[in-house]
Amino acid sequence: MSHSDQKGSRKLLAILSYLVAAMAGAVGQFCFKIFSGKMVTDSAWELALSPYLWVAIVSYFGVMVLFIVGLRLWGEMSTLYPIYGSTFVWALIMASIWLGEDISYTGIAGTALIIAGIALLNFKTSHVPGEDS
Repeated sequence: MSHSDQKGSRKLLAILSYLVAAMAGAVGQFCFKIFSGKMVTDSAWELALSPYLWVAIVSYFGVMVLFIVGLRLWGEMSTLYPIYGSTFVWALIMASIWLGEDISYTGIAGTALIIAGIALLNFKTSHVPGEDS
């Protein structure tokens, strides 16, 4: 495998780690949402043992591990962090599917803007001002 192939593979793995981190972050948000509803009815002991609380905590821990892995593989934050912004898209999808939340047209438009923004932030031109060719 050539050096450029290896660099490309590391970049792809880093991007995938941030995409998985975004999904894990959305799972954590989803679980915290369900957990927050139980705070009114469940005892402190039931809350402490709630699988929703623990899945959320593990999800957020996993996000941090995936951040480190991605940065170690290929640490271009200007590419990786916008990908993590897709967390909001995943959370919206989960809320719609599993919580039955209605997504308005403005919600769909906003989600499209998030996706477009991620794409634009990751679009590389052939020449960046101030960068040597």
